[in-house]
Amino acid sequence: MALESRLELKLSQKLVLTPQLQIAIKLLQMPQLELSQALNQELVENPLLEESSEESSLEDVGPEE
Repeated sequence: MALESRLELKLSQKLVLTPQLQIAIKLLQMPQLELSQALNQELVENPLLEESSEESSLEDVGPEE
């Protein structure tokens, strides 16, 4: 009657594409015209979004150091 003990260690790694990451990848692959149309559509559909001019958004950030 022989007793045997074993210890196993398993390591795994998994990449999960979250919905937010999937949207980001999709947007990055879009041509400029299609991206502009998609952004305009989002502005129409989502009342919490508002369009800002490029100049005002750059002023909010401030000068780069």
